[in-house]
Amino acid sequence: VVLWNPVDVAEHRLWSEKQTTARVFGWQLVTAPLSRTDDVEFVLRRALARRADALYSLGDPLILSERQQIVNFALQHRLPTLFGWREFVDVGGLMAYGPNVLGLYRQAAGYVARILGGARAGDLAVEPPVHYELAVNLKTARALGLRLPDEVLARADVVVE
Repeated sequence: VVLWNPVDVAEHRLWSEKQTTARVFGWQLVTAPLSRTDDVEFVLRRALARRADALYSLGDPLILSERQQIVNFALQHRLPTLFGWREFVDVGGLMAYGPNVLGLYRQAAGYVARILGGARAGDLAVEPPVHYELAVNLKTARALGLRLPDEVLARADVVVE
């Protein structure tokens, strides 16, 4: 299941990439569009009824704000999860791979410094995140009856026990 916010324009662009990746691995994606916080339970239950094996979401701000409810639902229904922000792992999500939030703030500060120094915002190049981090939650893995490979744990930047 791919949980996403259809109101988020960036998510539309990423949806086709997700479908391409799924085809390569032979996975069938089930879309779970969530555009209102009041619909979290309904959207997740509908996805579960379609025989979901796992839950994935990058974590649009709306979805990020509902991370505890989403993670609790996934744990209750024994769904392994992968997210795009470490904050999900901190509240019980299984894994996350995405940009380091503090690194993003540092990059933003660099932009602010250049603008305050006289640069025009429109002339500044958009830079991708510098550092991505892999976070895993071993407590959640144990609760789901999963053993994460040593190679994954060795590469993890953050391991929550």
